[in-house]
Amino acid sequence: MSNNRLNITISSAVTPTRVGTSNRWMNWDDVVYCRNNGAEILCHMYNHYTGTEVLTISNEQLLSEFELAIDIFKEKGIDVSNVLVYSSSTGNNVRVQTVAAQVFS
Repeated sequence: MSNNRLNITISSAVTPTRVGTSNRWMNWDDVVYCRNNGAEILCHMYNHYTGTEVLTISNEQLLSEFELAIDIFKEKGIDVSNVLVYSSSTGNNVRVQTVAAQVFS
């Protein structure tokens, strides 16, 4: 979202299962408002797995996570198919990128 006074662009990585579940996170109206006002909305998987938790789920589960997330964003009219944000602290990048490439461009 560009602030007219400061001309700053922002991106926000959104985890669908956390949207609106706490006053710490945006609700869907907030997400859509930000997108409509220039913010780049990115996908942060369906659930918020930590780096080590990603190691405990199968490639099929990862793929399902990505597909579920994209479907929810599509329902809200938000295209997030270009960028996925995930925890890469485990050194498990190649595995996640390989699976993500099946649904993200």
